[in-house]
Amino acid sequence: MKVAQPYYPQMPEKFLSDNIRRNISNYRKVIGLLILIIISSATFLFAGGNNFKNSQKITPQNPEIQSQLILNFLDSAQSAKENYNYDLYLSYALSALSEAEQINSSYYVTKGLKTVGDAYYYKNEFRNSITYYVQAVDAAASLNDSILTADISVELAFTYVVNGRPDSALLHTYNALKFYRDKDDYSINKSWCYRILGDIQYSLGNYNKAQVFYEQGVGVLENEIEKDSLKLRELSMQIGSVAMVLAEQKKLKEAIYYYKRSDSIALLCNAKDVVVGNKYGLSYAYIYDGSYAKAISICKEAIAYFEATNDKFYLEGCWESLGRAYVSMGQLDSAEHYLKKAEISALQNNAYEFTKEVYVLLSLLYEKKGDPEKSLSYYKLFKEQSDSLFSKNKMYQLDVLEVAHILEASEKEMKLLEESSQTLIAAQGKTNILITIALSLAVISAVLLAYLYHHKRNKSKILQKEVDKQTAELNKANVSLQVANAELQEFAHISFHDMREPVRNINSFTKLITKKGKNITPEELEEYTSIIQLNAKQMQILVYDVFEFVRIDSEEKELNTFSPDELVNDVVKLLDKNITEKSAVVSKQIDIRNIKSNRGMLSVALRNLVENAVKYNTSLNPQIHIQMHNGNDQYTWYVKDNGIGIEPQYHDRIFEMFKRLHNREVYQGSGLGLSITKKIINKMDGEIGVISEEGKGSTFWFSIPKVD
Repeated sequence: MKVAQPYYPQMPEKFLSDNIRRNISNYRKVIGLLILIIISSATFLFAGGNNFKNSQKITPQNPEIQSQLILNFLDSAQSAKENYNYDLYLSYALSALSEAEQINSSYYVTKGLKTVGDAYYYKNEFRNSITYYVQAVDAAASLNDSILTADISVELAFTYVVNGRPDSALLHTYNALKFYRDKDDYSINKSWCYRILGDIQYSLGNYNKAQVFYEQGVGVLENEIEKDSLKLRELSMQIGSVAMVLAEQKKLKEAIYYYKRSDSIALLCNAKDVVVGNKYGLSYAYIYDGSYAKAISICKEAIAYFEATNDKFYLEGCWESLGRAYVSMGQLDSAEHYLKKAEISALQNNAYEFTKEVYVLLSLLYEKKGDPEKSLSYYKLFKEQSDSLFSKNKMYQLDVLEVAHILEASEKEMKLLEESSQTLIAAQGKTNILITIALSLAVISAVLLAYLYHHKRNKSKILQKEVDKQTAELNKANVSLQVANAELQEFAHISFHDMREPVRNINSFTKLITKKGKNITPEELEEYTSIIQLNAKQMQILVYDVFEFVRIDSEEKELNTFSPDELVNDVVKLLDKNITEKSAVVSKQIDIRNIKSNRGMLSVALRNLVENAVKYNTSLNPQIHIQMHNGNDQYTWYVKDNGIGIEPQYHDRIFEMFKRLHNREVYQGSGLGLSITKKIINKMDGEIGVISEEGKGSTFWFSIPKVD
């Protein structure tokens, strides 16, 4: 199911009802017109005097006039938005921003930036929206306006979610939630934050966690006795979100119950768009339940509304839902019609994650239609989209999410430690007062008590230092353990995903060969068997690399003395087949006879770097140069090649687990090689990096400390 686009959060000025807001807009325009008439009259009167040049000039650049002009532009932008004219909405917003910049008003510039971000959001141009929201957050922060900063941060977080960037959304949501958490007057803002956190978990497939966050959002609003229309609307949306995750968990009866509950609350505040959005979500629940006709019926009702409001995001989702239902019913022509519409729209709107779902359905559709070539072509598109770094890696986002939770837990621990320290300090202060009173009783007692006090104080300091030291070590070990646990979870999830795909491919194409039987052509048989062999080889590589990755943790840091020159020779021999196939030339420069280190781990690290230097090299004359530098307290190794190179923005990402820059069909591998290498170097207390530009080759380097 396509992740539902969050309804646009309303900021402070928009808390008012539509009627009140329109009246205020009209009053502003009338007042603005009166001000312009008065100023124009004053200008006319002053123009006739001899001292006109010395009087105040009332020009279009006058701040008062421009302030009113800005407000008029913002009101016009709001009217255009309510009429779904988003191009005009953007035009007015840009005009307001331009006027605000001319009078150098920080407040109006902030409002202008935010409104332009709003307009781009409604136009589904999320990258532009993010650009202006980020500037608006910075501008609000410079005004020291915590409320405005938090409000814009929430809007920015929503935009990051629909743009497929949950890591950034998480950061801004936590920043906003820190501000709202202890403030009772911001219940709806808290609810928005919990909805964003739920959407992030939903996009990662963590439906249980998503449900927890959505229910927290429901709880924030249900605890209030009086609810205005905006809070009722938000409550209905949160309940609808709970229904959505229940449907994904195949708890269909509960999901339908919550959708109906959401509808009943939405009708109280006349939130028709929420009711229609629920129809879209409910269509998936019916599809999962096998009630395809019901799903198609309510989805078509929703489409009519989304077409009228020009909501491209939800239209894509409805088309995909209809296509899914028709495929399940075997009505393949209807399914093809809607899925192709969803594909075209998703590509136009850069909805990469959603496009993958459509590709899978189209691959299944054409397989059922008996068109294996089209089925295979869409499956390849799905694989390209999955393997490319251009498509957001969900498990990377999960890692970011887990680390954020670890940081939040660490913050709570630090807060508890601070409270504990303050208690100790307060107790010590009371002790000091008692000692001071006792000192006043007698000189002899004073001397004795002073001695005891200083002795106790020094002992307390020593004890406190030891406690602080042990606490710091414990916190460090705890964070390390949590990070290791997050890494293990990520590793298990991704390795399972990467193992499942080859097995599925082998099974699918084996069935395809069996199905065709004698009717299969030699060319088709060759293509299908090559795909099966490719996936089998991928499984073999993955199994070996998974074993290697896990083995590093249990490997002892055994040190021995050996010749680095011989080590390089052994690595080159191991890779002789790869080097010969590419007609590569390997050279070396080793100026030291013997070193002391872990030979086995160093061999694996060098082998991975040299193997990559050969693999990612399309030169007619591949050149690989291995060099070792003998520093004062460390050895530095270099593996230089004249291969395809790496763009600078990917220099850090390539060392992460399962990160690939290229499709597996072009360059085979598990995506673990550089991660294994980095883990080895880290275990040896060293550092690793790369110097590279696309098309200009790469130089991978690592340094390890010398040992006695």
